[in-house]
Amino acid sequence: MKGKTFTERLRLICAAQHENTRNALRFITHNDSLPLSVRYMAQFKLSALPKASVPNRLARRCIITGRARSIIKEFDISRIEFHRLARTDSLPGIVPSSW
Repeated sequence: MKGKTFTERLRLICAAQHENTRNALRFITHNDSLPLSVRYMAQFKLSALPKASVPNRLARRCIITGRARSIIKEFDISRIEFHRLARTDSLPGIVPSSW
């Protein structure tokens, strides 16, 4: 497993572990009916969570090459690997065509 792919796996695990806590704290910080002191304390606790627990920092990666850009969601592979595998009829349900 490539280094970046391994790091992304660790980030995914960390984000899953802290998901409920992060959602609860975000709800508290955005709730206008609560007093400011409670909201500030929730914001402080939210900032104390690890950076790896932020879901926006996750990147989808190709399971073959580890490439992070232009990933096809249905197959979790990059467009380059998709093209290579489609040409060799290695993908089920994908038929090569030309026009």
